[in-house]
Amino acid sequence: MRVQPGLSRPRPTVPPPRGPRFLANDTGTWFEASCALGSVRVCAGPGGETAGHAAEAALVMGCIEPLLAALEDWIGAELDWRWVEAPPHGAGAARASARWRAAAQAPQCIVSWPWALLRTLGAPPPALAAQLEWPLSAAVLVLARLQLGRDELGLLEPGGAVLLPPSMRPPWQGVLLAADEPPQPHAGVAVDLSVPGRPRLAARGAQAMAGAPAADPSCIECELRLELPLGVDGQRLAGWCREGDTGDIAQLAEPAMRVSLWRCATPDRPEQGLADGRLMPWGDGWAFALESMESSPQAGVAQKV
Repeated sequence: MRVQPGLSRPRPTVPPPRGPRFLANDTGTWFEASCALGSVRVCAGPGGETAGHAAEAALVMGCIEPLLAALEDWIGAELDWRWVEAPPHGAGAARASARWRAAAQAPQCIVSWPWALLRTLGAPPPALAAQLEWPLSAAVLVLARLQLGRDELGLLEPGGAVLLPPSMRPPWQGVLLAADEPPQPHAGVAVDLSVPGRPRLAARGAQAMAGAPAADPSCIECELRLELPLGVDGQRLAGWCREGDTGDIAQLAEPAMRVSLWRCATPDRPEQGLADGRLMPWGDGWAFALESMESSPQAGVAQKV
């Protein structure tokens, strides 16, 4: 099969996810409790006044006691909640968040968890779930992690193709992550890619891995990422799928299946975009058809056709 050279195009500007985004700011009254996988944080009355002293904070805590108790029941542990006079450093970074809407006169709250902690939990109990509203979050769907050799740098060019071995070894599974998650082993949620235009959550407990670590230290780890410009529901990013739910993450027509090749970050250098293009069928699997280059790639394995 021959890949026809594509026209070069600038990297598309991806709009922010649509829908409500709950970002607690410097106002409101903050409470925090530590868990094995990080801290749970609650911002009571975001956008409102901040408690000026411990006694006032205790009154606020009393108003949101139903939320704190529900969170403890869900997590399955009694938490030691403490008032923090200011938002924790990096309060909104790399964390899942949801708005709690109480039926009574309790203040609205924003609850946040580390993604790793949230993914260890099942979906919240029905009573709590009915009070939680989840925003759409910027997300990355990693289709494959490729170990690419330095000796084939010059083979990456528009009109070429990179074969995707994971797609040729069913079941093909990718990894769904929040866009701001730091790279960590086994992070993310496993995604079934048997129909790439309709990615869906894999069975709970499936290994969230798209490829295998390289045995050759001279290879460089790269990722092929599918663009999800509309964002992903926080519950999907947590890996939850209700009974009877298909677990669909997105439904993409072929022209919307834009993918990009990235060199992964290392301790001494940030990640680097290498090329843009699209998915195309190739034998029993798929290939990445290069259409434009981001810069002179530092690593790559491509097949010129």
